[in-house]
Amino acid sequence: MVNYQRYEMKIIYTDAVIKRYELRQNLKTLYLFGDNTERRGMGGMAGEMRGEPNAIGVATKRKPTNGQDAFYGKEDLNVFTELMQIEMAKIRYTLEKGDYDTLVIPVRIGMGRARLCSSLINVLQVHLVTLVMDLLPKVKG
Repeated sequence: MVNYQRYEMKIIYTDAVIKRYELRQNLKTLYLFGDNTERRGMGGMAGEMRGEPNAIGVATKRKPTNGQDAFYGKEDLNVFTELMQIEMAKIRYTLEKGDYDTLVIPVRIGMGRARLCSSLINVLQVHLVTLVMDLLPKVKG
């Protein structure tokens, strides 16, 4: 558990397939899922989470298709880094409202349908780790 904004928050990394009924049973839990910048489509985890009030998509693809233009590649490093900054700010803002006591992060986000290359996976993971570290209590010393 981590202390964030004066309340306790549990952070869970999971490789489980999460079902829509789980989101509906755990309204105090915020779930992350791999998404696309168009915020549409029902493939992968989006099919279980899209539209639920306690789920946030993290854009790891451009489009919900399998066309060449749907994916980010290593040449998109700067664009993808900026996108991750925006995505993490959205998550932080949602958590700051204080409506959630648990954050669920898929361990393989970006590695499935998004097919992110290793350099972009690293960017995504660094931003997720930074988000989690920001949730940790500040140590005074």
